[in-house]
Amino acid sequence: MTWPTKKIEKNPDLKKFFEQFESWLLWDIKFMLKLEDEGGSVIQPDRSTNTSRRRPFVASVILVCCAIDTLAAFRYGRERDGVGEIFKNFVGEYFKASITKSGKSYSDKDIYNGLRNALLHGYSLGQDLALGHEDEQKHLNKLGNRIVVDVFMLYFDLEAVYEKYKRELQSGQYLYEFKRRWNFAPLIQYNSEENLKR
Repeated sequence: MTWPTKKIEKNPDLKKFFEQFESWLLWDIKFMLKLEDEGGSVIQPDRSTNTSRRRPFVASVILVCCAIDTLAAFRYGRERDGVGEIFKNFVGEYFKASITKSGKSYSDKDIYNGLRNALLHGYSLGQDLALGHEDEQKHLNKLGNRIVVDVFMLYFDLEAVYEKYKRELQSGQYLYEFKRRWNFAPLIQYNSEENLKR
């Protein structure tokens, strides 16, 4: 079975997906990290540790994990089961040095078990990981016995991965899987009228 429409102008579901993913999910993360203000102006990462300027770093990482779950579900057309496998497959396929802004590859098991599952199910981290925000050079490098995941670089790598997947969809790749997921569970936006239509 195919879903032949390639042009985004003729594919309202694809266009809506891009708009919702960018203006809700990605924007929420950027806003929490203070990378963009409410007016849409871009702000350089503030890596200071001043506690009066505390940001919700952990919540930002949880949303990044949600974004990866979302992209994986659409990329592979997941309807119900297989969350862990497709999450890890997606990380292995997309979060690699040739795609990420950091130029580094991620361990699918570390990100799934030590970051995603540990944070979502226990507000903790796996024993091998640490979150950081002060120095992007530490990203995915060992510090002591832990691998540092820099919160800002994680987000920038997510953006690069999303852009790659978006280009693939625009060129006509993986549209059947996309449509399968869209029909099962389209994205939400914070609009009660829109959500009531589902």
